Amino acid sequence: GAMGADPAQLRSAMSVARLDAATIELWTARTTNGLRATIMLEELGLPYVLHAVDIDDDASKPADMLAINPSGAIPVMKDHETGVAISQSFAIQAYCCEKAGKYLGDNLIERTS
Repeated sequence: GAMGADPAQLRSAMSVARLDAATIELWTARTTNGLRATIMLEELGLPYVLHAVDIDDDASKPADMLAINPSGAIPVMKDHETGVAISQSFAIQAYCCEKAGKYLGDNLIERTS
């Protein structure tokens, strides 16, 4: 199996099976960048639907994910509550921290120190 192809390897406490139980969808794989986004969602306690992506098989990459990031790179996240759709693990981390109101300083100085 290709890296990240087994969804069972990525399931965790906050990952839910259906979108009606969460507003966030995350397309990812078991890579450093992919796990960074998954771990942040877990730490923040934000429920999400996880879509495991086989990064070695371009033909199997979901159309919903490719609409957000046509390059097919993971992770990709969509928040259906706000309509925000982003890729790049650090951007996803920053967005999720802001959404949850955790792990960020109260001002620019605190956030960059």
